Amino acid sequence: MEINLSIGFMSYSISFGVYLVMLAIFIIGQRDSPKGKPFIALIGVSVVWSGLLLLSQLGASFAFEFVVVAELLRSMAWIFVLQFAMGDYSSKKEALNFKNLLSPINLFIILLISFVALIFNQNISLALDIENAIFIELLLQFLFPVIGLVIVEQLYRNTIKEERGTVQILCLSAASVFIYDVFVYSNALLWSELNYDYWGARGIINILILPLLVLSAVRNPTLAPRIYISRHAVFHSTTLMVAGSYLVLISVASYFIKTIGGEWGGLLQVAFIFAAILLLAVIFSSTSVRLHIKNYLYANFFSNKYDYRDEWHRFSNTLLKGSDYSINEKALIAVCQIMDSQGGALWLNDGGRFYFAASLGMELNDDQKKVSKEFIVDVLPDKKDVYLCRLENKEDRFFNHIDGAWFALPLWSLDSILGFALFKTPIVNRNLDDEDKELLKTVANHIALFFSQNQASFQLMEAQKFQHISQMTAFLVHDLKTVLSQLVLMSENAKIHKSNPEFIDDMLKTIEHVAKKMQRLILQLKEPAREDNNESFNVSEELKLLFEGYRNQSVKLVFLPLIEPLTLSLNKENFISAVKHIVQNAIDASDKNSQVEISIVRQVDTIFIRIKDEGCGMTEKFISENLFRPFDSSKGVSGMGVGVYQSRQFFRSIGGEVSVVSKVDEGSEFSIEIPIAKQ
Repeated sequence: MEINLSIGFMSYSISFGVYLVMLAIFIIGQRDSPKGKPFIALIGVSVVWSGLLLLSQLGASFAFEFVVVAELLRSMAWIFVLQFAMGDYSSKKEALNFKNLLSPINLFIILLISFVALIFNQNISLALDIENAIFIELLLQFLFPVIGLVIVEQLYRNTIKEERGTVQILCLSAASVFIYDVFVYSNALLWSELNYDYWGARGIINILILPLLVLSAVRNPTLAPRIYISRHAVFHSTTLMVAGSYLVLISVASYFIKTIGGEWGGLLQVAFIFAAILLLAVIFSSTSVRLHIKNYLYANFFSNKYDYRDEWHRFSNTLLKGSDYSINEKALIAVCQIMDSQGGALWLNDGGRFYFAASLGMELNDDQKKVSKEFIVDVLPDKKDVYLCRLENKEDRFFNHIDGAWFALPLWSLDSILGFALFKTPIVNRNLDDEDKELLKTVANHIALFFSQNQASFQLMEAQKFQHISQMTAFLVHDLKTVLSQLVLMSENAKIHKSNPEFIDDMLKTIEHVAKKMQRLILQLKEPAREDNNESFNVSEELKLLFEGYRNQSVKLVFLPLIEPLTLSLNKENFISAVKHIVQNAIDASDKNSQVEISIVRQVDTIFIRIKDEGCGMTEKFISENLFRPFDSSKGVSGMGVGVYQSRQFFRSIGGEVSVVSKVDEGSEFSIEIPIAKQ
């Protein structure tokens, strides 16, 4: 008997403490909201129930008198919660609320039943013999859980199919409590006495029900106060629980192996345990297994698939924190982390031309980097939602040439499309639902805003640099005016003092000083573009003259002109200057005795001027992010970083384009496209 009392004491002690802590958490989480009152009432009654049964285990005489009342109140609290849930989720939508449950009539019935039960418990043994008294008491306790099971069945059966997932855990937890009570009291009715082991275990049973009760509270916001459960804590706790259960099974299995293994039992046991632990380590180190567990938990035990606070915090940190990744790569990483994608690629809009900007975990060849014009013209302008690349196992006609393409995410800033990103399928394949798409749309808006702000910052920096150059030019112009004044003064004085030897000496010194000063100024200046009128010229002849000017260079120059003459009507000086920038860059990037080739090719109404070198080459990242950006030079202080930028701006102004293909340590090839029809 002492062992039974000790078991019951420990069981109800733990139950009382755990439910008391949970009651405090629920009350704090209520925040004056009436939604949490049904669950708070249930937890509060459970605290009273555990406390009275704990006192009864200690032998308190008054506690025995109230045990029957506590049992009835606990069962009625569960029934009230289920009735309240029926009002919210039933297909009939009865207008039940907590005030109706605690109406004067219901309160009177509760008090009356409690009073009758108390008096009945005190006097039944006086009116009847002991066997009949015990039978009637047990029958009274037996009826309430039976009624509770009927209400559980009615709640689940009458709940709308779309809402059954919400009440499933609540029904499971309530049914577990009632089924165990039916088991305890039916056993007592059968043998006309309580089994103290079964009775003492009720505290532990109610503790085991508590996690289900908390989960049902999370999934039923109309029944329970707002409480927060960390998804990471649930994930790691589940992982530990599964691992612990696995190790228990392994221990049992190893025991039987040793028992039936005979002489080899010990060896087989050690080998089996080692293999089992190794298998467990392999399984839980698998990304696929972890994603399966995470997706299952988040889909079945939480009302939302994502913890939006954690996702937003991680998303913001990924975009804003400093790292070795570029801005474009950070945007891809941010989305991949949210969707568990294995990689992605980004295309950005540059004046209506979509160019490949970055990729991460997605290797693409030159053909795959080209965007379908049909997708750009017909689909992308009207697509502000997620574009699924695979739907119902049908291949998409735009991205079927890219293995693992999952979805495309347009990046809209107000009414302009900044670009789009393409992402690969995750390790654990899944379909995108409405919650995924809404989150992706929000993420895309923030990425587009991030790109817009970054672009505005660069434009502001460029404007400041241009302003700095303008100020520097003003100082240089001032110096030129000073030099001009000196020359004018010498010219005027020469008319008077040209026969004076001392004047001649001073004039020579002044000229020498002016020459040195002019040399310094020339080193600081770049030849400014002049707004001349267009003029007709033979493109092969002009490029040949440009080619002849580089004859004395240390590299070998090869010129392949057009066979037939071709005349262009352009600003010749700007044209020569734009080509010259690219040729000079090719020469600067080449080693001695290497070759630089200049060729002209005509294709229908377009000519291509190609400058190919065998120099150091450039990375794809440098081409997409730095090459055509002004004031960003690879030559350090020796270059201003505007040559290639000015070249591309000029050819774009006449409807052309400048593109480049390069490989590190193999060389680069610039291709200048000029439409003849527009000349």
